Amino acid sequence: GRWPEPQVAPEFLSPGLHAEEVDVRRLGPLASLAEHPSCAALRSGLAPAEQRPVVVRGLADLVFPAGKRWSFDELSRRCDDTLIDGIRVSAEGGTTFDYGDESKQGEVFTDASLPFQSGAPMTFRDFAQSVREAGPRGSNRYLWAPLLRGSEDAASRDLERSSLGERLWHDLQHIRWHRLDSIAKIGGFGELKVAQLFCSGGRAVTASHYDQSQNVFLQLSGAKRVLLLPPLLGARALAPFPVSHPRDRCARLRLGRPDYAAFPCAARAHGAFLEVVLEPGDGLFLPYGWWHHVESLASENVSLNFWYRGGVLDERPPAVLRDCHPLPGAVVLDLVREWEFFLATQVGYGPRLEEFLKWLHDPLTVVRPDVLPKGQELLWSHGGAALLLHAARLHAAQLLPAEVLLPALDCLEACRFAGPSSASALPLRAAVSIESTFARALPSACHARAGAFRRGCGSRASCNDCGFGCAPRGAWPAGGRGRRASGRAPAKK
Repeated sequence: GRWPEPQVAPEFLSPGLHAEEVDVRRLGPLASLAEHPSCAALRSGLAPAEQRPVVVRGLADLVFPAGKRWSFDELSRRCDDTLIDGIRVSAEGGTTFDYGDESKQGEVFTDASLPFQSGAPMTFRDFAQSVREAGPRGSNRYLWAPLLRGSEDAASRDLERSSLGERLWHDLQHIRWHRLDSIAKIGGFGELKVAQLFCSGGRAVTASHYDQSQNVFLQLSGAKRVLLLPPLLGARALAPFPVSHPRDRCARLRLGRPDYAAFPCAARAHGAFLEVVLEPGDGLFLPYGWWHHVESLASENVSLNFWYRGGVLDERPPAVLRDCHPLPGAVVLDLVREWEFFLATQVGYGPRLEEFLKWLHDPLTVVRPDVLPKGQELLWSHGGAALLLHAARLHAAQLLPAEVLLPALDCLEACRFAGPSSASALPLRAAVSIESTFARALPSACHARAGAFRRGCGSRASCNDCGFGCAPRGAWPAGGRGRRASGRAPAKK
C-alpha cells in the first residue's frame, strides 16, 4: 500500500512472484561479494550459463554511498547551468516513454514517433521544475544522461566523462569500483560501456524492452517498480518489433492496454512477470536479454545504471558452451534475431513474411506442397528447410533441447510483423545460406553433430563465407571477453 498500483493489466501479475533477494546492508567494508555466505543467491544469479535477476538490498550504498545525496535539489545545485542533452519526451497526454534507434530510421522501417521522442537540451533545474509543475498527473519529460563512458580503445582502462559527469565528478570519483568489478567478474561481463543517470517524476513508465548489455542498476532516491520476463518468454509473448525496425528490442504489446486481437501471444505472459520494487539504497542485477517494464513510483526519482558488454555471452562460440551445455536464454534470443534476419534476406519484410511464417508454422507444411504461393515455391521451400534443418542440428547437438527449441520457433510468429510499414517488401539483400552460421560457433566436440559456424562479418554485401550472420548491424556482437573497467577517468577532452 505504500506505492501506487502497477500500471499494467492485472492478468500479467501473480501475487508473491518476485525476484530473488539478498541483503548486503550489514556487510562489513572488507566483506567479499564473491565469498560471503549471504551473497550466495547473487553469485548464483550471476552465473553466465543461467543468469536471472537478483535484487540486492543496500547495493547502492555499498557501491556509491555519495549517491544518497543526489536529490533533485542537490543535482540542480551541482549541475548549475549545464545543458543536458538526454531529455526524453512521452507521447502527448501520456507518461509512457519509448526509445528508437535513429540510425535504423528509414532503412527498412520508419517509426513516425521517433522525431518526437527527444526533447531540447535543458538544465537540470529546468527539468526539475517541469516535473514539479506536472504534479501528480506525471511529467512528459524523463532525463536519460550518460555520465561516464568506457573507452572504445581496447587497450585503455580509462573512462570518459560527459559534461554532466564532469559536474558530478566530485562524487563519481568515489564509486567503489572494486565492488562492481567483483560482480562483473562473477558474471563474466565485458568492459563497462556507460554509467547513465535516470531522473523522472511520478507515473513515468519505460515501456517493455530488453538490452543487449549486462546491467547493474542502483536506486539512489525515490523508488521504481521493475516487471521482468525471461528472454525467450518475453520474445514469445510481447511481440517485439522487427530487428530492422528503429524500435528493435522493444515490445509492440502495451502491458497497460494489451491488444489481444492483434497479439494473442500476450496470454503466454499471464501471471509470469517477476515484480520488484527498488527503494533508496537498493540495487538490481538485470541480466543481458531480460525484458523489463519500469515504473517510477515517487514524485522524484534518481537512478544510476552501469551497463557492461555481454562478455562471455558475446563470445562466439559462447564461453559458457565449452562443455556443450544448452544455450542460455539470452544467447537463444540472439539466435532468433539471426533467424529473423535470414528470413528477411530470403523472403523480405511486409505481408509476404507474415504469410511465410503462417505457412512455416502450419503442421501440414511438409505434406502439402500445394499450399506454397505460385512463383515462390523454391524460395519458400529453401528458406523454411534451411531454418528448420539448422534448428534440428542444434537440437541434435543438445544445444536446443525440445523445451527450448519450440519456444524459440514461437518467437517467429506472424503477428509480430503485421502492421509496421516497411520501406520495401523486397529482401534486404541477396539470399544467403544458413548452413554456415550458428553451427560453426560450436565447440569442437559438437562439430560432428552440428556442423561449423562462426560470427558474422558485419558486411552489407552478400557473403557466402559468413552466411546470414553478416547483418548490417549484426546480432552477434564482437567476441572476446573485455577487461573490467577501472575507476580512473581522465580529464575531459
